[in-house]
Amino acid sequence: MRYLRQISEPTPPAIFVCILLGSCASVPPPAASSNLRLTPEEQKQKLTLSAVDRTRIGRALAKLAGGHDAVDPPRAAPLGVRWRDVPLAMHYATAEVEMAIARTVEQAGGYTFVIRTIDDRPGAIVVRQTGDDRIYEARATIGRFEDAAAAAALEAAFDRQMRAFGKKRWFVYGDD
Repeated sequence: MRYLRQISEPTPPAIFVCILLGSCASVPPPAASSNLRLTPEEQKQKLTLSAVDRTRIGRALAKLAGGHDAVDPPRAAPLGVRWRDVPLAMHYATAEVEMAIARTVEQAGGYTFVIRTIDDRPGAIVVRQTGDDRIYEARATIGRFEDAAAAAALEAAFDRQMRAFGKKRWFVYGDD
């Protein structure tokens, strides 16, 4: 009798082995069927807004905002470029002319970007804040013997990127 009781009561390691074998042998359910189950009440709720609902909500929000103006809405750069766009504009400009930024040095009133070209020539572009309507000036040198065409291409690409970022609506701060 004692022997039968020992066999009929599973031991903890035996339970672990059964669970392990059962979980390995079962096939996971399809992704759609394993998603969150909604109650019948939740299924009645709309998951997206209809055009009528959007109009109704838009009118309610407009009614709440009536008589209030945005204090400082996002807008394009007043002078066409923003100083804070310099690092990101340089990132896109170097990619445009197949160069890479090896190091960025930020100094008072400017940045120096150390550049490597696709054919591994060294270069640098210095961007200085001018304090006038131009906002910045940039001067690039590429290669040991100063490849003027590559430097001009980088400067032009940087200027294009700065003007593209300047067109984007953004919050304007005092230093822009």
